[in-house]
Amino acid sequence: MSDRLTQLQECINEQAGHFCNSIGVLQGTAKPCGFDTNKEMQDEEHCDIFASLVARTAKDIELFIDSIPIEENMNDLNKEELAATNEKRKELCSQLFEATEDGEHLVYHLREKLDQIAQVQINSRPNK
Repeated sequence: MSDRLTQLQECINEQAGHFCNSIGVLQGTAKPCGFDTNKEMQDEEHCDIFASLVARTAKDIELFIDSIPIEENMNDLNKEELAATNEKRKELCSQLFEATEDGEHLVYHLREKLDQIAQVQINSRPNK
């Protein structure tokens, strides 16, 4: 499901990019005009391009939203799988915590031994 959400987010970002780009192109290429709404803008090539991009991306967003499972449709088997996965996660977290503590203990002893080695090396140098 997270993959679908990621795809949906990318699609929404793409749609936002289309909106920003279309506004930027319109600002850069638009000629001043009056308020006569009867004029048709068929010579505007960018309008068709961005209209198709926005429409296609909107359709993709709709498809991604429709493909996301609704929680009401989850059956008991999926809920049991999620509960089992959560228990396994808790167990693995506990094991990771124990391994981290063991590692910290080993690092402490390793540092003690390195300090002892350094002290022996310092003491074994001849005094000049």
